[in-house]
Amino acid sequence: MRNFFIIILIQLTIISCNQKNKKTWQPRKDEQFYGAVDSCTKIVFLTKKENQHEYSHDDSAFVAKEKYAAENKVQIQNFKSLFKNAERTAYCPDSKSNYMIVFLNKKKQIKQYFADTIKLKDRVIVFQTGYQSSQIIGKTAWNNFLEEVKLK
Repeated sequence: MRNFFIIILIQLTIISCNQKNKKTWQPRKDEQFYGAVDSCTKIVFLTKKENQHEYSHDDSAFVAKEKYAAENKVQIQNFKSLFKNAERTAYCPDSKSNYMIVFLNKKKQIKQYFADTIKLKDRVIVFQTGYQSSQIIGKTAWNNFLEEVKLK
């Protein structure tokens, strides 16, 4: 009987060691996001108007005048590179939207995403309108990029 328990204990140890080597689950890459980046000719970053609800996604909740815009291929590529090592997450509730990111091909809007720079101290959450996927990038890199594309 004692040998039986020892064998069981050894098997449990082996099984638990094998499970530690398994890869952790990682959400899929947001193909719509990267498709929008690849097919756009301009990316506009609109800021939230004052006194607007932090969860509002209405176009009217954002300042209509562009403050930031990636207007050439280099700036668009720099935006894409922000997400090279981004942490991908699945469903992302509770994210506030203090930036609207609008992807344009010529003057036609092809996609829009939102950015939350408030929820996390040193990171920015970029997420779909329906919160179904998000990517988290460094806030310093985000702020540096916005400085680069700030309109005069």
